[in-house]
Amino acid sequence: MKFEGYIAHESYDEFMQKIDGDVSEIVLHSAGGYVSSALKIATEIQNRNINVTVKGFCVSSCANYLFLSGRRKEIDGILGFHGNASALNKKICKEKDETLLCKNNVKEKIFLESIGMSNLLFDVTQSLDKGMQTGGVYSYYAPSANTLRELGVKGIVGDQRKDYLKKIKDYYDEFESADFSVATDPNPTIIAKLKESSRIYSH
Repeated sequence: MKFEGYIAHESYDEFMQKIDGDVSEIVLHSAGGYVSSALKIATEIQNRNINVTVKGFCVSSCANYLFLSGRRKEIDGILGFHGNASALNKKICKEKDETLLCKNNVKEKIFLESIGMSNLLFDVTQSLDKGMQTGGVYSYYAPSANTLRELGVKGIVGDQRKDYLKKIKDYYDEFESADFSVATDPNPTIIAKLKESSRIYSH
């Protein structure tokens, strides 16, 4: 089954109409979309133990939820992160806030806990420089498969496509637009925070 395009409000209903017990893999190619819809789709993928494969690109809500929900997660393109609802709204939402915006934070937290992942990646990538400490502005952070494993992501196969990343860099060199600026490893902020958490837990 292929999931391509924007994740809209109605995408969950469309997904449920097309998914059946014979689907064992979903091919992803999406620039993301609505958090609430993406989280509901991700829960279905997770509950059904479906494999996911990135073909082309999978960024924003596609990366945060659809990709991370897969049993086996293959990267054959570009997987990009730029924060999430919890990182964006942490100063706004209180623990018992019942607004839709803040309810998404709670659902997101439950989802991340279910896959054994902290919010570290998203807290770092919510910043303009995506943790790179270069003074530059990046649209996304495309972590290596090894970095994702260090962040608690299981079942990863493949890695960021270097030819795709080069193509985006060529676009950036030509147009000088932040839309084509993608941060890649090593990410000094994430490395430092992982080392710090490792030191804390080792005591």
